Amino acid sequence: MIIAIEGIDGAGKSTLVRNLITQLPSDKYTFCSELQSPIKDDVKDLLRDGASFFLKTYFFAADRAWTYKKIALPAIEDGKIVIWDRYVDSALAYRYAESSKADIINFRFVEDINRPFPKADITIYMKMSAEHSAERAASAGRKEPYNTDFLKRVEQYYNCVSKKDASYRVVDATKTIDEITKEVCTILWKIRV
Repeated sequence: MIIAIEGIDGAGKSTLVRNLITQLPSDKYTFCSELQSPIKDDVKDLLRDGASFFLKTYFFAADRAWTYKKIALPAIEDGKIVIWDRYVDSALAYRYAESSKADIINFRFVEDINRPFPKADITIYMKMSAEHSAERAASAGRKEPYNTDFLKRVEQYYNCVSKKDASYRVVDATKTIDEITKEVCTILWKIRV
């Protein structure tokens, strides 16, 4: 089983995953994320240099493919639940935000290159507005890579999918991290029963 943790920048996905690592038994759960593969530094360089839509799509898919084959698949075969910090829907949401109406062909390319990855069984959507994300980043003194308008488009994608996809579990990311962790743990314990 794959459980994806999704949401816009600043929603607290990685903080949630760090909490889950300390609270869930390692013999039953394995954790994956973006940028775990040997090409992670190349991907970071591409992002820093303003890579094209095409290159981002390829490199993130290649990074995910390595992590799936080397970490996720062996864990699944061993009967573990894989919790993935940003999975396929992240690629779709962020490339959707970059594309325009004239870019539908490019967006179909993103869907096609990510089609081989199995769909997440459950997606925990950490829902937060782009404005709240910007406020959180400002109060923490962080410079985020994306502006509020861009994140609104990412948010729009997630909100649309979460209404249509029954595998989505929507969590209010404006709550405290302890409240969120408790809520997500409850979801996970129900799944294991």
